[in-house]
Amino acid sequence: MARILRIMSRAICFALPIGSILAQEFNFQPEVNSIPVAIHGVMVHSPFTGGFSFSKTAFGDIDADGDPDLFVGDSFGGISFYENTGSGASPVFVFQTDNLASINVGRDIAPALVDIDNDGDLDLFIGEEDGNLNFARNDGTPIGYKFVFATDAFDSIDVGLSSTPAFADIDNDGDDDLFVGGSDGTVNFYRNVGDATTPDFALEAENLGGINVGRDSTPALVDIDNDGDFDLFVGEDSGDINFFRNTGVLPDTLITLEDENFAGINNGTDSAPTFVDLDGDLDADLLVTEFLGNVNYYRNDGSATEANFVLQIENFASIDVGTNSAPAYVDIDDDGDLDLFVGKNTGNLNFYRNAGTKAAPSLLLETENYPTENGEPIDVGSFGIPAFADIDGDGDQDMFVGEFDGNVNLYLNTGTVSEPKFELAAGRLGGIDVGQSSAPALTDIDDDGDFDLFVGARDGSVNFFVNAGKSFDSTFSAIGEKLESIDVGDDAIPFFIDVDKDGDQDLLIGKDRGTISFYRNMGTASTPSFPASDATGSLASIDIGNDSSPALADIDNDGDLDLFVGEREGGLYFYRRIPGTTSVSSPELDLAPQDFVLAQNYPNPFNPETTIEYRLSKSSRVTLSVYNLLGQRVATLIDAHQPAGQHSVRWDGKDDFGKNVASGIYLYQLHAAGFSKSRKLVLLR
Repeated sequence: MARILRIMSRAICFALPIGSILAQEFNFQPEVNSIPVAIHGVMVHSPFTGGFSFSKTAFGDIDADGDPDLFVGDSFGGISFYENTGSGASPVFVFQTDNLASINVGRDIAPALVDIDNDGDLDLFIGEEDGNLNFARNDGTPIGYKFVFATDAFDSIDVGLSSTPAFADIDNDGDDDLFVGGSDGTVNFYRNVGDATTPDFALEAENLGGINVGRDSTPALVDIDNDGDFDLFVGEDSGDINFFRNTGVLPDTLITLEDENFAGINNGTDSAPTFVDLDGDLDADLLVTEFLGNVNYYRNDGSATEANFVLQIENFASIDVGTNSAPAYVDIDDDGDLDLFVGKNTGNLNFYRNAGTKAAPSLLLETENYPTENGEPIDVGSFGIPAFADIDGDGDQDMFVGEFDGNVNLYLNTGTVSEPKFELAAGRLGGIDVGQSSAPALTDIDDDGDFDLFVGARDGSVNFFVNAGKSFDSTFSAIGEKLESIDVGDDAIPFFIDVDKDGDQDLLIGKDRGTISFYRNMGTASTPSFPASDATGSLASIDIGNDSSPALADIDNDGDLDLFVGEREGGLYFYRRIPGTTSVSSPELDLAPQDFVLAQNYPNPFNPETTIEYRLSKSSRVTLSVYNLLGQRVATLIDAHQPAGQHSVRWDGKDDFGKNVASGIYLYQLHAAGFSKSRKLVLLR
C-alpha cells in the first residue's frame, strides 16, 4: 500500500480548477443518420437521436407532401419531430427537433395531430402527466407549421392523470370526436357537438363501454376490418393491447371486447399503439411504444380486411437499448474497422458489428445479449459499462464491465483477435469496489508499458488503481485512491484519449447532469497532471439531459476523433468532428524550421490507422520504422531520400508482410542525418 501511495504522489497530480484552456479540439456537429444502422435487416431511420422513455407516437402529414411524418412524445416533456423525406410507400424519417413548438407542459407527453378547425393544416393536442389536454393551434400553412398555444381552449378536459388523446369521427357526422385515456385504465369519450370548423367537446362517458384495462389506458382508433367504422385499440400498463371491435351500425357505435392481447403483442409495460400505412399498400401498419421508449414497428402483412402484424424492428426511429446506454468502440474481429458495444441498465451488452469499412461504417445489431465463452449472456446485474484493453498482453482485446454495485468485472479473451471468446476471470481484480455505479477506463497513465485502471463512481469521483505488474501479467492494487480534486457531482464515467496529440492522455468525464467535463493533461506521458477546466466551444454546449457516457473514436478514418455519447434514456448521440477546425499537424512541428522533429502520432491509442508527422531541416536519407517492445522491427514505413520540410506517413497496423500486428505498445523511430528520435504508440484492436 505504501508503494501504491508513492506511485500516486509521484505520477499523478490533479490540480484545482484554473479556468478554461480548451481551444479548437472540441468543435463537433451532431449527426443523426450518417452511419447506417440495421436491426433484423431493417434500417433505423435516424439512429443517433437519443432514446425515449414512456413514449407515445403520432403521425401526420405536417408539410402536405403526401406522406406521414412522425412525432414522438417523451416522459421528460418534449416532442421529437421526424420529417418523412421519402414517400408514402418508402418512408425515410429524418430527425428535425426534439422540442417541437417549444413545448413545456409537463411530463409524459402524448401528442395527437388533427385538423380540428378545418383550415387545411394539422393542429396539435398534447396529453400530459397532470391529466389535462393542451392545444396548440397551427397558425402556419399546410406546408409550413406554426404552432401557437391557446391556453384557455379545451381547459375543461381533465381525466385526472396521464391524459392520452385520440381523434376519430366515430359517429360519421363530419367532425372529429375525442377519446382520452388516463391513469385509471378507462377511456373518456367526448362527442364533438360543434362542427368541423368550430369544435365543442361534450363529455358523454367517463368509462366508454365499461372499458377498464387496469392502468394507463392509451386509445387508438382505426378501421381494422375495413367495414366503414372505427374500431378501438387500448394499450395498458401491463404491455398488452386490448382490441374492441365496433359492431354497431353507423351512426351508432357498439364497442365489443374481442381480444385482451391483440396479436400476442407485449413489449413490456405501458404499451401505446398507433396505426398508419407505412408501406403504401392501403392497410394499416402498427407502431407500439412502451415504458423503455422503444418504437416497435409491426408491418401488416395481411390486408385491409384481415390484418396480420409481423414485427420488423424494435428501434424504428433511433437506437434505444432501454436505459443508461454506455458505448464502447473496438475492432473486436480484427477486420480493420470499429465495432460497437453498448452497455445498458439490464447489465447486458448490445453488440453492433461493423459490416461496412473503416472509412464508411455500417452497423448491424448482432445480439442484445453478448455471450461469454459458454454461451451465457454477459450479465453484471445492472448498469453495465464496458471498456476494452489487452490486459494480459496476448494480442487480443479483453473486456472490463462496471456495474451498479460498484465492482468491476473482468472478462478475459480466451479466443483470438478475430474470433473472441470471453470468460469471466473471477477474483482477478482483487475485489475492486468503488461503492456504486462503477465505470472502468484503462490507459497507460504512467508510461511504464502496462494499462492502469481508473473507475468512475456514483459519488462523482474517479478512482485510480495502479498496475504494479507487467503488460502480460497485470496486477492491480486492491485499494484505489480517489483523485480528490475531481468531483463531477454524480455518476462519473471517465474516458482517456490523447485529444491534443501531444503524447499524453487527456481525460473526459460524463456525469449525471448530462454534460461532459474535460481535464487536459498538462504534464507528460510519465508524470501526468490534470488541471480541471470548463470546456469551451461546442463541447460545452453538449448536454444530452442525464447520465452522459462519452466515447471517442475515429469512426470515419479521417485522422481525427468523433464523439459518441450514451444517456439515461438508452439512446446514443453522434457528434462528428467539424472538418478544418482542428490543426492536423502536431504543435511540435511549429518549432523553428532548422530543427529535426518527430511528432507524436495521432490518434493515439489508434485503430485502425494512425498518422506520424516529422520535419526535416535539410534533405536527408530517412528511415522511419516501428518496433515491438522486444526491439524487433515489425514495419518499415520510410526508407528513402527526402527533401527538407514537413512530412507525414500513415501506419495501418500491419507488418512488412502485410499482416495485422497484435494490440499493444510499439515504438516508432526516425533516423535522418545524424538525428535519431523514438516515440511510443499504442494499437488497440
